[in-house]
Amino acid sequence: MSSPSALQRTVRRCTAVVVIAIGVAAGSVGSSRPLGPLVLSTVAAIFLLASLVYTPTWDVADE
Repeated sequence: MSSPSALQRTVRRCTAVVVIAIGVAAGSVGSSRPLGPLVLSTVAAIFLLASLVYTPTWDVADE
């Protein structure tokens, strides 16, 4: 992980995992099902999956 782009990608992915965990926890704590944490978790999960599948070619060439 010598390149700055790889570090930035890792930080974004870790942030997405933390946001998913917070969203799931916030959604399960309340007695009713609030829509906000569910939407937040869903968007973070989509971002995480997209970042795992798609890696720009310029990032691969730098590593």
